[in-house]
Amino acid sequence: MTGRLWQHGSMNLPSHARLLVLLVGLAASGVLGIIGCDAVPGGCRSDADCNGSAAICDVSAAVCVACLASSDCEEGAACCQGDCRTGTVEELSGCDAATTGDGPTACADQVCIVGEARAAIATVGDGVCACPCDPASGGTVCTVDDSAAGFTCGCDRTDPVGTCEAAAIDAAGIPHRPADSCSPDNTCFCFATTTVCTGSADCTGAGCVDLVNDAASCGVAGRACTDDATGIAADARCLSGGCACNAASDCTGAGLNVDSCAFVNDEASQCVCDNYTSAGAPAACPMGLACEVGGCVFEGQAYADRDALVAAVAAR
Repeated sequence: MTGRLWQHGSMNLPSHARLLVLLVGLAASGVLGIIGCDAVPGGCRSDADCNGSAAICDVSAAVCVACLASSDCEEGAACCQGDCRTGTVEELSGCDAATTGDGPTACADQVCIVGEARAAIATVGDGVCACPCDPASGGTVCTVDDSAAGFTCGCDRTDPVGTCEAAAIDAAGIPHRPADSCSPDNTCFCFATTTVCTGSADCTGAGCVDLVNDAASCGVAGRACTDDATGIAADARCLSGGCACNAASDCTGAGLNVDSCAFVNDEASQCVCDNYTSAGAPAACPMGLACEVGGCVFEGQAYADRDALVAAVAAR
């Protein structure tokens, strides 16, 4: 009924007034947008709407830009928020190509990293500021250079503790301390051996010692599983940093990385830290860390499970 009244009433209007009423109705219904009016005033629908240095249409934002990807720029330039920018990848780290993305974040004393490698101009939008170095690779200091990797790892002789005594995580996810000193050429090494400790070995006062597997230095340097007082002489095995044991007394003593004897798997009982677990099972403290009431103590803080300890080591 309303439609008929409107139609009947409009017929009594002058022709130009009826046209105005029709246009208003069409605009309200969205028809004008369909028949050709620009839905984004001043925007673009295609490259043909753009010119000059901003000759590409970013259709998603309806704006003219200089680039949509770094391939639209000259060699050595990166596409950042629609503009071609030049500079090092460290100056352009994380610069999203999208016009609605984030701008660059300059990396101070770090490297623009994608995965574990230094970013290239083409991948700088995915880059984050980080230093993937650890003492096992030379030290915790990253220096950007012209090497194949784009950076080198080293240490600071004025801060050997901070740059060389930090822990590294091995392929099995176990933290180790591979070095304790910084050489004159700014490379970490283990003072007792003059080399960096590799594999599952830890740097100790006795040199590079495999505290995880060595039955003569199990868990801490000099802890022998071949002695009945500290293990089982007939079964002298070091099981993930703890001697095979048959009594709690095998696992007690000041400064040890273990404090109790537990049946961990179907293989044998072994010395473990009672308040520390690895993958949900009791385990010995790695790196020769002391076992105390709250777990394994790393830099004054006790950790009750390996994931928490590894996270703390990685954040060091």
